[in-house]
Amino acid sequence: MAFFDSGTTVCEVARNLKPSFRGTVITVNPMIAVELASHPNAEVIILGGTLRKTDMVVCGPTTLDQLRNFNADIALLGTCALHPEAGLSTSSTEERATKAAMIAQSAEVIAITTADKLETSLPHRVCDIDAISHLVTGRKLSNGYLANYTRRGLNVIQA
Repeated sequence: MAFFDSGTTVCEVARNLKPSFRGTVITVNPMIAVELASHPNAEVIILGGTLRKTDMVVCGPTTLDQLRNFNADIALLGTCALHPEAGLSTSSTEERATKAAMIAQSAEVIAITTADKLETSLPHRVCDIDAISHLVTGRKLSNGYLANYTRRGLNVIQA
């Protein structure tokens, strides 16, 4: 079972799931649910809540209540800002609560991000860097640039 957060990078992961993937995807993003609707082996659960149209994500108390009913193997988080000292952060209190709930209900956490979101922080802190197991980012980054993350214990994967 996997939580798929919102964001364009997480949507790309959904779009590129191999047909051999077998499992349950729980998402807060209607676009991810639509993307996986035709996947031959994915069971898709879309959570309810208030739709934030600008971000195409559901959030709020209903979403949080539903999230707490699942224990996921992994959470794939879209990343707004990730800093080795400040941790994972976002600009929205609702998004902060949703991401924190996914982290709390997951055995492993994978942050997926583009380079422009690394070494940045936003007002609403989601978690310490230690709560994240893996960081997936672009191939063009140097190992030196990523050293701050590997030193903090993250398994960095350049895709």
